Amino acid sequence: MDISENGHTMVTAATGETILHDPDGASRTITEDNADVHLSPDGDQLISIVHGTITLYDRDGESQWQRTMETAEGNETEIAGSGVTDGFESVTTASVTSLVALSMDDAVLWETGLPSGRVWEADTSPSGEYAIARTEDREDEPENEDAIHVAHDGEHIWSDEFDEPPIRAAISNEIAVVGLDDGRLLVYDLDGDIRWTDQDLGGFFELSQNGETLLTHDVENTIAFDPDGNEQWTHNEVGLWWYDAVDISSSGRSIARYEDATEGVHTANVYDGSGDVVWQDEFESRDVSVKISGDGRTWMISTDSEIDVYHDYDG
Repeated sequence: MDISENGHTMVTAATGETILHDPDGASRTITEDNADVHLSPDGDQLISIVHGTITLYDRDGESQWQRTMETAEGNETEIAGSGVTDGFESVTTASVTSLVALSMDDAVLWETGLPSGRVWEADTSPSGEYAIARTEDREDEPENEDAIHVAHDGEHIWSDEFDEPPIRAAISNEIAVVGLDDGRLLVYDLDGDIRWTDQDLGGFFELSQNGETLLTHDVENTIAFDPDGNEQWTHNEVGLWWYDAVDISSSGRSIARYEDATEGVHTANVYDGSGDVVWQDEFESRDVSVKISGDGRTWMISTDSEIDVYHDYDG
């Protein structure tokens, strides 16, 4: 799911279809697939990715262009990860062992191969100059590696291999971040040199779009860092983080969801830029995802049965 910068337009992907929600509450089905989606900051355009096909829609649900990624043999290949630039100028996709950047006019800006596969996640910097891909050796095949790969303007510039699978990777205009399955967090500069590390912060994290805040969790505490590893704030909250459990706005506000596996209850907190909780609620649901708008005033909670939207009129 995704939400526009001002929180007025939202897109959800669940129960086998992707739905756009207008500011007036009207909804329309964009595609009858559970797509990976990116919504433009103004809410007027939507990138949808289903298997190996990427489509740009306008807010009326009309397709503007569509492209299917293919192997050298002409077979459709799955897009394993994607990221869009801050201004929605381009989208970077990863499939098998390559990264491809497309403009919003469907022009190929650059394409680069990666030294190992298979790719499971990709991200692009807000400027679009840098991209990162995460590969895992899930099939235990010689050509697969537990690694990250970074490209600059379409040229692969460095990689790093690990003895544990990387489970999260992200990149900004200043740093690249990877979380490993054993709980290690590694922060690099864009030349591939380690800037700082932590052994216990866990593999899951969220990097703000502007790269100024890195939100982490060590089971007992949620901790925000700046790019140099200086602690910005800490909040004590016991619980587990998984995918779609945290999001950060450009205003400094963030949202995080904690799972009490014993009680089957999820707690969602919205934090201000100092780490103070400005909103909290509990949800009895098997699966809970969270998202916050760029201005930090609107947030979405997706559960098994419904989507709840909250707006802070005084924020």
